[in-house]
Amino acid sequence: MTADNPILNPEEFIQWKKSMGQVKMTVVPRRVIFIPESLHSRRIKWSGSSLKGVGACLTCTSKETGTYVASKWGVGAPALLSVSELLRGLGATHFVLLGFAGHLNSPSSPNRVYYASSAHSEVGTSFHYAPEGELLFQPTTDLVKLATEELSLKGAKLISTDAPFRETLSKYTHWKSLGAEMIDMEIAALYSFAAFYQLSAIGIVAGADYITPSGWRPPESLAQSVSNLKSILHKLLAT
Repeated sequence: MTADNPILNPEEFIQWKKSMGQVKMTVVPRRVIFIPESLHSRRIKWSGSSLKGVGACLTCTSKETGTYVASKWGVGAPALLSVSELLRGLGATHFVLLGFAGHLNSPSSPNRVYYASSAHSEVGTSFHYAPEGELLFQPTTDLVKLATEELSLKGAKLISTDAPFRETLSKYTHWKSLGAEMIDMEIAALYSFAAFYQLSAIGIVAGADYITPSGWRPPESLAQSVSNLKSILHKLLAT
């Protein structure tokens, strides 16, 4: 073991959980789509196969491609990467995160869906996967191609934060100086995780609330944002 190798690695932890009968699956995961619980729909045609024991509700939607939809995985970067590490240990190589993001401006289409073309990190989890001082992370080119060509999405620059209730005016001014357009809690960490392990990852978000110098504003139509994001999920499941 070198100084940079983890003392506990996901593969070892999974083998222990399997020996305890806590990890159960019939289809090896290859592609995982993380969704908020509001997107889970009974109208989606599930395969019936599930994956248990990794800290989320995972249902297989394609045995041929090893695609799973993950819900109830938690909130924030630590929760997302804890599940992602175990899924990587089981064989997953492609990670797609669907979620909601706050606006840092006033767009003409507030419920529109974007892919995160970059994510500036203020989440501590990302620093465990990135070189010291690295703060800006990007999605992988294969999934950017999917987002732009097959899903017809435009990119938006994001900030990822651990502390949604510490979004201060001074921070807002700094984020705007970086060119940020939206804010979320996980995507920078997901991108740093993918870069570290040379995996594929992309974050896709629908606009929700507003963070502005004059204060916070709730979403204008959260139901429309949910509907727009659900449409993207169905398109992803068809690819």
